[in-house]
Amino acid sequence: MMKKHFKKLVNLALTAVMVMGMSTTTFAKESNNISNDTVTKTNNIIYSPEFPDAYIVTETSPAPNNYSLNNESKQLDTIIATVFVEETLATDKNEDIYVSNSRLLSKDEVENIGIDNFSNINTMSTSRAAKRTYGKLTLTFSGSQSISGKSVSCKLNGNANWDFGAFTSSEKNPAIGKDFMGITWSGLFTTNSSSCSATDLTGKVTYPTMVDSIANGGRVWSFEESLFEDHFANYNKNINATINIKKNTMTGNGNTAEAVLKYIHTYQKTTGSVSMNVGSDSVSAGFTLSNVKNQWSLVCNITGIYY
Repeated sequence: MMKKHFKKLVNLALTAVMVMGMSTTTFAKESNNISNDTVTKTNNIIYSPEFPDAYIVTETSPAPNNYSLNNESKQLDTIIATVFVEETLATDKNEDIYVSNSRLLSKDEVENIGIDNFSNINTMSTSRAAKRTYGKLTLTFSGSQSISGKSVSCKLNGNANWDFGAFTSSEKNPAIGKDFMGITWSGLFTTNSSSCSATDLTGKVTYPTMVDSIANGGRVWSFEESLFEDHFANYNKNINATINIKKNTMTGNGNTAEAVLKYIHTYQKTTGSVSMNVGSDSVSAGFTLSNVKNQWSLVCNITGIYY
């Protein structure tokens, strides 16, 4: 009965891209009240604190559930979460175009615009009052774990992919200001390596700055979204972060920890600061951006990490 019910939900979804045989589409209501289907079938939570009604298309590749502490390796869940973004453009006193507002759209708004229209990002909705442009942000979070004797290690990979199309003039400039992406975890793991890279529309790769870290808890990087270059509105399209965490001696007695991928988008000149809170065995560390009014975030977690 559960399998029939799940297939019915998938058929009703706007997009049904099957990832390793399982896919769900969720409409996030609140950070602590996500769709029961998502919670019970994947044990993962995806949400935006600033936009609790944001429409989030979620594709899930669940890890095998027959894993035990005696196995040498374990593939964690892979979560792919896509949100739909509307940005309002305005003109300042110097007649330069800037993003005056950015928000995540609800299910009704996405349906009214037409989900297929988000594949033609170059089109803009214009009116006398304002110009609007539409895009998508997709987060992908995955991991794998290996156990050797009493020690355990885990590789976590977080990816953010923007799709605002190919900008060709300053009238379609992406938002100024820095964006932030971080990976945090519970279980009091330490990390022996971490990296982050950003790729723009031309394929150029740069390396974002690590702006904060906390022992046994997480790392956060920042980077410019807008890379405007001589009438070509370039932007960082793909950001990828990888962290290896480990414990020499497991202490969880079969209990599991979680890891969290968080992306913060800003649309103003960013002068704020990142602060992190300490995690524990059962609660993941986290981070916030202070003194920046124009921001929103998207959060995704994966569970089942033995510690």
